[in-house]
Amino acid sequence: MKKFVFTFITMMLAVASSMAQDVAAIPDNSIYMMDAQVASGYQTVLSLPMKNSAEVQSFQLQIQFPEGVTVVKNDRGRDMIAMNADRSDGHSFSFRQQKDPTIYKMAALQSGYPVVGNDGEVVNITVEVSKDMPAGDYEIKISDVLLANNKYDKGIISENGEYTGKLTVIEPTGVASVSYADSSKKTIIYNANGMPVSNLQKGINIIKDASTGTVKKVLVE
Repeated sequence: MKKFVFTFITMMLAVASSMAQDVAAIPDNSIYMMDAQVASGYQTVLSLPMKNSAEVQSFQLQIQFPEGVTVVKNDRGRDMIAMNADRSDGHSFSFRQQKDPTIYKMAALQSGYPVVGNDGEVVNITVEVSKDMPAGDYEIKISDVLLANNKYDKGIISENGEYTGKLTVIEPTGVASVSYADSSKKTIIYNANGMPVSNLQKGINIIKDASTGTVKKVLVE
């Protein structure tokens, strides 16, 4: 029990440190990506916050990953991507791969209520880096960002927004194994009660990356 409590506290500290990036230079009413770090051959959760002074009911964007970075699928073959429970108010969500397999389009459709709050994560994406991907900094391009306070053809707040996030890939040497769970797993999933589970559950999930210790909350509806 003590080991679990210590692990859970460490996870919460990792969440705070992962949000330390300065976003003052990001334009208002934008969706961007927090810089992330992961070892080659491992998985991590990418955080896409939205900084908005306007009331946003729906949004859409395109995201392009570098070669060697793929979106992870769960045991049911579904992409591990979800809108953050802290900001969603019943929004439905779409995420589709395009003809170019490195490009995806996503959309959060209006629920009749605005996205909660004015800053913070709106989307979390679990990705895996190829074990053959060289260490270095890589760009993840977010483009065609459209924010609306009504349907997509009305109430446009901003559109054609672009942002480039940085994914730093490091050598796996020295990556620590994780206690109190199956250390062979690249990510560890906890339910809302802090108990480890084998797959994403309905409701709030806490996903910990074994390579960096980064922790994110993901909502499954």
